[in-house]
Amino acid sequence: MNMEKFSAGLQQGLSSILERRKSKDSGQSSEEPAYETLPEIGVDFEVEEEQVMKGLELLYQDRLSEADEYFETLKTGHARFSLHHAEVASFIAMMSFEPEDIEFATTLLTETVSLADQQAKRWRTHSNLKKVNEAVGAMKTWALTTAATALKKAGPVGAQASAKLMPVENPSLPSDDDDDEGSSSKPSNREEATYNHRARRMRLWALLIQANPNTNVVQVVAAGESWTSMVKVGFNVKRCWSIYQHCQKKLDQLQKEWVSLGGTLTGTGPMVPGVQADSDSDEDPNGPELSFDPANAARAAALAAAGPSSSSRRSQNYDPELSAPEGEMIYQGVRAAAGNLERLEGGVKEDQELASLRIGIQFGTGAFNLMISLIPTNYQKAIELMAVPGDRNQGLSLLRKVSGLHHSRAPLAAIVLLNYFTVLMGLLPYTQEHAMGGRNVLHMLPIAWKESSVFRVMQARLASYETHLQEASAMIVKCLGNPVKSKGSEGIPMQRLANLILDEHGWYLLLQGDFTGAFENFGSLYKDTVWLKPLYACLMAACCWEADDKFHNEAAKLMRDLPGMMSSKKTNLTPMEHFALRLAHDFINNGQAPLFPALEIIAVYNGFQHMDKATLKRHLDRIGDALTTRSPSRASDYQHVFSVRSVVSKMTVSAS
Repeated sequence: MNMEKFSAGLQQGLSSILERRKSKDSGQSSEEPAYETLPEIGVDFEVEEEQVMKGLELLYQDRLSEADEYFETLKTGHARFSLHHAEVASFIAMMSFEPEDIEFATTLLTETVSLADQQAKRWRTHSNLKKVNEAVGAMKTWALTTAATALKKAGPVGAQASAKLMPVENPSLPSDDDDDEGSSSKPSNREEATYNHRARRMRLWALLIQANPNTNVVQVVAAGESWTSMVKVGFNVKRCWSIYQHCQKKLDQLQKEWVSLGGTLTGTGPMVPGVQADSDSDEDPNGPELSFDPANAARAAALAAAGPSSSSRRSQNYDPELSAPEGEMIYQGVRAAAGNLERLEGGVKEDQELASLRIGIQFGTGAFNLMISLIPTNYQKAIELMAVPGDRNQGLSLLRKVSGLHHSRAPLAAIVLLNYFTVLMGLLPYTQEHAMGGRNVLHMLPIAWKESSVFRVMQARLASYETHLQEASAMIVKCLGNPVKSKGSEGIPMQRLANLILDEHGWYLLLQGDFTGAFENFGSLYKDTVWLKPLYACLMAACCWEADDKFHNEAAKLMRDLPGMMSSKKTNLTPMEHFALRLAHDFINNGQAPLFPALEIIAVYNGFQHMDKATLKRHLDRIGDALTTRSPSRASDYQHVFSVRSVVSKMTVSAS
């Protein structure tokens, strides 16, 4: 019964093929198009690329609410714009660490991955059905060949029947005059090769979006530290790396296809059979336009004015309404992106989309390697078992390369590098190499972006890392004085940015010994946060205690409230919260008054190495004054809580 169904299905399939051939031979066109309509390549992609850059400029120029609304308008049915919309939410979540912000960002990222997965399946150029058809064809060829061979041995009559059954000796090789297949069905013809190449680009975009490292970063923050959460994070890390490996394979395939197509998707001639190293010309006249004249700006403006076409990947509900100046912006963006293009084998140059895909993979691979290399030692064994890389040098090298390009991943690569050089390495002894690395990244940033609050904070962190605390404070004060740049800036996103700046300013005031000013900053943040309340309560208590003896009662009240704040948390405590709990426990249960708690916090974060000699001397003078002027009985109470000798030794080593 199964064989009968199989035979009937095979006969139906063969009949369908014969009908299509007859229709083609008679000059009739099929009612359905041969291929699914693909988006335009060229100016359409250039418009999309500059739309992404425009949204990111809003994000990195203190217009967070506008950036959120901009990408939300564009994202319908579009995985790439959905990703950037989710990244805006992730950016805000990373500033606040508030549960609602993290949950919102995670939801958007999950929706983006789901949409990208759908698009990856839609643009797949291979399928299981195709493999089955190929297997059936091979079985049929084998059966016919075996039967023809047997008939040949049956004498003249059998040989004649064999010739009718199998007219050619080798059925896998077509005859020289076999043209009825036409140019639309053979894998080697240009039309099908071009279609498959473009479809593979679409699929690679979808795969790249799925592997975006921001997904894993937010999941790590939201997951907590339970064993089940760690297993979940490990699974996502392994899956992310597997997708990046697949993306690199697809990119290699696309680059080879691009070379075989002669560096153009609009050519009509035969495909290049192989890569020729001794190319006669460095530039293909039919390839992407590399001489940028003003006509390109007019083309971009005309395309934008016409609105999205039926084949566009952009949301059909959105009309970009690009004006002539914005068309000029696209033209300038194309000129800047021309520096991203690299030459492939045979001297063939990438087009802008292929270069953008390559840069996106480089950024993701670099960020992934750097992230894995920073995982604590006690988890390294698990990383080895998962067979994922953690090459820090490769990660830094790729991120440096991306940060200097005109690309949507450049500012994010710069932020990752600057945080690595100034924050993570700031916990270790100072090195000239890390300071120089941070300066080089800032040097490559566009001037307009350097004036934004986000990158001013990065510049301040670098200045602090190089012991220029006053310069760092001046930069942060400029951020506090930045004018409101958009009507939507009064919302939550701008509040999160303002809190980030206040936190940074409070830390610099704490390092300089301005405990009253630091207390005011941390007090403002204490009122605006839920998740970080214990942290800011501890900082307020430490600053309040050291500011003046008259504030000890207020500091004592904060320390008594700390255990209650900790007990309401459902996740594991952070190291800073453990320190705060110990401080409160010693004060409440043992009656031990804290001695220089702010300086102890500074020591935990290795803050003494951020101080110059004058600042260190001020702190040493305070310690000396406390030892010489306070009553002996009180000094003895302090002695068992805080080792003055160890603090003085640590501060002296830092100064030297």
